[in-house]
Amino acid sequence: MTKQLFSTILLFLCYSSIAQTQVTLGTPYAVVDAGFKTYFEQDNEILTVKVAGRKVTLQKLDAVKLTFIGIHTYEDMPDGFQLENVMEHHGRHFVFFTVWDKPNKTEQLFYREIDFKSGAFLGENKRIIAVDQKIVGGYTFEYSNDKSKIMIQYRLKPTVRNDSKNYDVIGFSVFDQNLLPIWNKEVTMPYTEKKMNNIDYSVDSQGDAYILTTVYNDNSTDEKKRGEDQANYHMELLKISSTSSEIVITPIEVGEKFVNSVGLFESQENYMYCAGYYTNKGNFDSVDGIFLFKIGKDGRFYDVKTYEIPLEIINQYISERAQRKNEKREEKGDDPGLNNLDLKKLIVQGDGSLVLVGERFFIETRSYYDFQSKRTRTTTIYHYDDMLITKIGSNGQLAWMRKLPKRQTLTTSSSHYGYSFSYTARYVLRGGLSYEYMAGDHKHYLIFLDNEKNKDLKVDEVPAVHVNGAGGFVTAYEINDEDGKVNKYSLLDLRNVQGMEVYQFSTDRILPTSSNQFVLEVYKKKKEDILIQVTFPK
Repeated sequence: MTKQLFSTILLFLCYSSIAQTQVTLGTPYAVVDAGFKTYFEQDNEILTVKVAGRKVTLQKLDAVKLTFIGIHTYEDMPDGFQLENVMEHHGRHFVFFTVWDKPNKTEQLFYREIDFKSGAFLGENKRIIAVDQKIVGGYTFEYSNDKSKIMIQYRLKPTVRNDSKNYDVIGFSVFDQNLLPIWNKEVTMPYTEKKMNNIDYSVDSQGDAYILTTVYNDNSTDEKKRGEDQANYHMELLKISSTSSEIVITPIEVGEKFVNSVGLFESQENYMYCAGYYTNKGNFDSVDGIFLFKIGKDGRFYDVKTYEIPLEIINQYISERAQRKNEKREEKGDDPGLNNLDLKKLIVQGDGSLVLVGERFFIETRSYYDFQSKRTRTTTIYHYDDMLITKIGSNGQLAWMRKLPKRQTLTTSSSHYGYSFSYTARYVLRGGLSYEYMAGDHKHYLIFLDNEKNKDLKVDEVPAVHVNGAGGFVTAYEINDEDGKVNKYSLLDLRNVQGMEVYQFSTDRILPTSSNQFVLEVYKKKKEDILIQVTFPK
């Protein structure tokens, strides 16, 4: 990379913004204890849905005055109630849940509609899917790009326990914008469970379903050939149409590159796009760049593009020792990359450009045997680190790429007898960690909890770690969509929000209410919650 381009990258990275944000506190109201909480905004009002066991509480709040409006509590959900999703669909709001019909051995998916204006349930439970056997992993919900179709997908419980012999059966149910059924079918996968790994699902505006999957080239589950820097798998796109019983299979190639993480989505031109991260030499913990290609309705793919992550970006916000190590690796032709980078979000913009947001995430496990208690004690540390945001223009050219520093950890401890285990589920204990994305007016906001020491962090400094539960500053990166220029805002000190300490911060409790404003619900003790409103400068 030229010195001129490197200087441009430094110029656009991470200032503490001179412009001030505005913070407004609301009026406290009675807390609702619940394990699940989600939020919606409409006509300057907020609807919260809070679920604890079979108890569902619907709250209405004023998004302008930041005050309590009303509440409805329901404890009449059916026996066996299992929450699946709470969502907005074409201006309507729904709670989806499952109930196992034991006498008839049927898995049932219901929804119950919420009337936003009154903040109350509207009508009775309505069943939309009935499966005559157990499913595993719950239901997933996918939208078409134009939001006209919604696909609900599920996996039947295998009848054969051996992965090398079991062929998964995947159910697809596609509905229109009024949740009226368009088609449904259960499809047997073309390969055994051991041989394939489904990594993403999508539905297009015509109601056709897609599965993006990796397929191993042999009977092992090795991701690369032993002793070689070559992938031992390939990618395929499976298309399931409402008008055909056959699966249309399209092999996908990205040269000799290894795919780390990938997403599938529909563009406004009615193409399917595939985008994600790759590595050049088979180190699956490292990301060397971004790939993107189109898939036509005929199953053909084209316009394959790759975008390497420059060393200058990789070396930002890490130690001098790590920088020198990366420089030596590059001199030897061994490309350094960003370790443990997960693709978290794909945004298709109105002009056809694409924004990708990734976050570095990894799990560190430490175990030792306690001879006194005769137990193995395990400490697990979840790391949520730097973010990478990239824009690819509608012409397919790289517009900008920014590495945004962040260090967050969450630690859990456990003890058990004589055996070991590891955590594999990501983000299950996220709490106040990771980040929330918010779309602005030609801007992108990434909101997260940070260590106060990082307020004026320089590009050649390593961020201080924020430890979950140790207070923290609510912080935001504002990225200009046109040129990628970054402003950094320190928004709130959780231990002193205008003289008040607040608790139970979670990125899931952030609700955007306009292009430059969001509200956040937090706990203030004395069995009261409160809304905090944050307004960014325009």
